[in-house]
Amino acid sequence: STHCISSAASDVYKRQTKFNEEFELTVEAEGVYGIKCTPHYAMGMVALIQVGEALNLDDAAAVKQKGKAKARMADLIAQVE
Repeated sequence: STHCISSAASDVYKRQTKFNEEFELTVEAEGVYGIKCTPHYAMGMVALIQVGEALNLDDAAAVKQKGKAKARMADLIAQVE
């Protein structure tokens, strides 16, 4: 099922979905984009989408995260090639 998501400091997806709402995301600019599950953010439910080259990796790594999401996002950013 789809959780509620919103972007983490990104202009790609500017709104929060409702629980179980389907959504479509089209990203045309290369880079990495963080998303989070709003109700489960504190438990570390975040994701990182990479489109082409990670041109903005330093900016993405600089986004402040809280709780378990901080370590999880750091792990995801460390995996970017």
